[in-house]
Amino acid sequence: MSLTATLPKPRGPSVKSSRWDSDDDNDSEKTQLTAAVARQMAVRAAPPYPLRKGWVPRSTLDFADGGAFPEIHTAQYPLDMGRKTGGSGGRSQAALALQTDASGTLRYDMVLTHNARDGKVIHSQFNALAAKDITDEDDRAKPSAEEIEKTTERTRLALEKITESRIKSNAPKGIVSSSSSAANTPQFVRYTPSSSGSNSTADTRIIRMVEAPIDPMEPPKFKHKKVPRAPPSPPAPVLHSPPRKVSAEEQKNW
Repeated sequence: MSLTATLPKPRGPSVKSSRWDSDDDNDSEKTQLTAAVARQMAVRAAPPYPLRKGWVPRSTLDFADGGAFPEIHTAQYPLDMGRKTGGSGGRSQAALALQTDASGTLRYDMVLTHNARDGKVIHSQFNALAAKDITDEDDRAKPSAEEIEKTTERTRLALEKITESRIKSNAPKGIVSSSSSAANTPQFVRYTPSSSGSNSTADTRIIRMVEAPIDPMEPPKFKHKKVPRAPPSPPAPVLHSPPRKVSAEEQKNW
C-alpha cells in the first residue's frame, strides 16, 4: 500500500501547475528578456567612429557600458558619473529661466544681473556703447536735497557698520570690560556677622560683589602635553628570493 493512498484527499480546489514551475519556461523567458535588452542596446548604440559627426549622447544607453567619446566636444556623463544632480536628464537648480526684453530678444545678461545689489548699473548690451544725445533737462538735473540726504545717511550707516566690526575684531580678548551688562553689574548683599569673634561695631554690613577681573598676563591653567609621534611607515619590502642551501653540485660548478 503506497503512502499517497493513506493520505486524505485535499479539501481545496486542485492547484494546476504554474508556468513558473517549469525550468524550460524560465529559460525561454530569460532568453526573451536578454533578446529585448540586446535589441534596445542595438537601437541606442553609438554610430561608427567616422560617422559620429552631429551625434550627441543623451542617455546612459548611448554609452553601452563604456566611457565617453573624446571626439565629441560636449559634456558627457557615462553611467551618470560626475553628474551633480544625480539623475539622467536632470537640470541644475541654479539654472536661470530665459527672459525676453520689450523687443522679444532673449536676455542673456540675466547671468550678470542675478543677485546684484539694488542700484547697480550693468552695461551688458551694445546700446550702452552707442553715443546718446542728452536733450532732456531731467537727465542732466542734479539730485535733490532729499536724495542727497538719503545717500549720505545710507553711506554713514554702512561706514559705521564696517568700523564697529573692525573695532570688535581688534579688541583684546579675555579682559572684562566695564560695560553695563547684566552679568557684569555689581550686586549689593546685606551681611550680618555672627556675635562671636566680631571686631566690628556695626551689626549689619552691605557688601558689594563684582566679578573678579581676568588678568591677561596670567599663565594658562592647563598644560599642553606633547604626544609622541606615530611610528613612520613600514619600510618597503625587498623582493629577494628565499634563502636556500647550496648543493654540492652547485659548489663544484662555482
